[in-house]
Amino acid sequence: MASRAGPRAAGTDGSDFQHRERVAMHYQMSVTLKYEIKKLIYVHLVLWLLLVAKMSVGHLRLLSHDQVAMPYQWEYPYLLSIVPSLLGLLSFPRNNISYLVLSMISMGLFSIAPLIYGSMEMFPAAQREEA
Repeated sequence: MASRAGPRAAGTDGSDFQHRERVAMHYQMSVTLKYEIKKLIYVHLVLWLLLVAKMSVGHLRLLSHDQVAMPYQWEYPYLLSIVPSLLGLLSFPRNNISYLVLSMISMGLFSIAPLIYGSMEMFPAAQREEA
């Protein structure tokens, strides 16, 4: 172990630090990308909780129908998107890439597909209200 104040090893002037190993770039990128994926999963969990709250208020009729609409058809399959999110979070501690890949594919099926369907379902209604 080197120390700043201690004796220097014989035969060196301290400029031979170039040989030291560094973390490879793909490992640094892996850590960065995993952090970004975790942030996206946490945002997704917050949105999922908001949707669950909205749907439960709608089903339990805690507020009038004028304030909270009944759930749309696309919101039910979107609720299944919690499973891939949790699978993605479970893949990080042990660096299980197969779980992460399965999570990303399932996210497309259970998150993005219902959102696309919902936007296509609600687009005509939004255009009617605009006119």
